[in-house]
Amino acid sequence: MAVRMLQPFRTFTLRRVNSDTVLYEHDKNRFFKIVGWLSLTPIVFGIYPANFIFHQLWKKDNQTPVAMKFQVALAGISSVCAVTLTTVGLLYVYRNVQKLEALGGGTHLRFTTYSILRRKRSFVTAVEDVTAAGSNTGQAPGQLTLKVKGKLFKFLVDGQGRVYDRKLMNAVVAARRQW
Repeated sequence: MAVRMLQPFRTFTLRRVNSDTVLYEHDKNRFFKIVGWLSLTPIVFGIYPANFIFHQLWKKDNQTPVAMKFQVALAGISSVCAVTLTTVGLLYVYRNVQKLEALGGGTHLRFTTYSILRRKRSFVTAVEDVTAAGSNTGQAPGQLTLKVKGKLFKFLVDGQGRVYDRKLMNAVVAARRQW
């Protein structure tokens, strides 16, 4: 059944996409740069206290073994929390799509995502390897979630971005495909 649904889709995209076409664009470089840099701050505010707890307070000779275990546990928890918060913040930045392009012929898509150092991260994938959680018809404003085959996380297409050709976007990107 999925193959039958893809057949009209292929003829539609091959007819409409002759050259590289921008389907979606959302320019919030400054916002995602700030979010990226702010997600690095837990490392500073988490690792430094852990280092202080572990090295400075460890030097006291009159500590009991229970107090020493408590200090090691506190330093470990502080480090794990800092690394977790930083990882979540950076993954949020990397998951948001800045630009989505249909390459010539309509069989491949180029995803361009944000980065914290103003560099753009992009990758190319086949259209058949992209599936969406919903359509971009305007009935469900917000974010369109895209799953790319072979990638660990889902990518987010913000509803505030500009969609240049809504019919083509719905046919190429926002279709649900079964793998």
